[in-house]
Amino acid sequence: MINRAALELMLETGAVVGSSSKVPDWYRDRLLAGLKNVSVTGRSLPSLVGASKIVVLKPGGYPGIRSARAALLWAVHTLYLFALKALGFHVVRLPSSHALSRRRYRWIDKARALAPRTLLIRDAESNETLLNLGARTTLCPDLAVHFFDVHSPYSTPTAAIDDSAKTELTFSFRGDRRPVDLGVLEETRRYLGVSSRVKVASQVWFDHAHNALLADSAGAEFVAYDGSETSLMKIKETYLGSNWVVSDRLHVLLMGALNGAIPVALIDPKRDQKVSGCLAQLGIYNVATYDERGAIFWPPELQGIAAIRAALLKSKAALSGVLAEALHD
Repeated sequence: MINRAALELMLETGAVVGSSSKVPDWYRDRLLAGLKNVSVTGRSLPSLVGASKIVVLKPGGYPGIRSARAALLWAVHTLYLFALKALGFHVVRLPSSHALSRRRYRWIDKARALAPRTLLIRDAESNETLLNLGARTTLCPDLAVHFFDVHSPYSTPTAAIDDSAKTELTFSFRGDRRPVDLGVLEETRRYLGVSSRVKVASQVWFDHAHNALLADSAGAEFVAYDGSETSLMKIKETYLGSNWVVSDRLHVLLMGALNGAIPVALIDPKRDQKVSGCLAQLGIYNVATYDERGAIFWPPELQGIAAIRAALLKSKAALSGVLAEALHD
């Protein structure tokens, strides 16, 4: 979904060429549906003959290099970026987060940070990391703000949201963090002071089994994104009916917020700094943390939906300005 938003922004500058190597046909077809002036090949690297002088790198979270194989792949990719730079291409990395690699691979981190001419960063901690490597960066909101806000099928205009009809509390958790624990659901209810009906959603396939088990244990309805339009609309309807969305997934929180639910991040502070950092960049501070024993530390107060909407509106305007400058250089 976020890659689709990036493509649309790029098409405002002219035709786009790209690679669909190792991408399933169904994903490629959905990604390109209805778009004109896009040319893709099955090769690992697209042909840049006749291309514009802007090369866009995808957004997302970049964990540090942890293996020799990953180091080799990233080193080759970095050389490719410098070759493009030498040919006069303007390399843009869309809003992303970055973590340092193991010490022996830090030179690759530094080289990768210096290759793009425009390096858009979505959280303050990543920004500081890259500045320390000598990179030139621009802080900006996560690209999901653009995607979920401009694609009406997946978000809802504020005027069309009936806050009085919201009766649910929706959870969605990563599959590689806390084990399934119904106590978390009950403690969250007590903290929020609600007896709302619980639902469980999953936007990332990696989390599906974990969230399905949570829903089954709680006797809650479960909705998951399976790559189809129908499943995404079911998730949207779930958020539209929710007062609150509690998650450790950034895009779950953002899609929930853009459909009128108050987002509450419940995160591991040592592993999920990206989530809290990206939310802070958006002006959202509803963040709770837990320690290694599972004890939850709730904030003394939470922003309400009016404050969340104002923060998202401001972030959307800021993001539009940054992207326009980066992609129309």
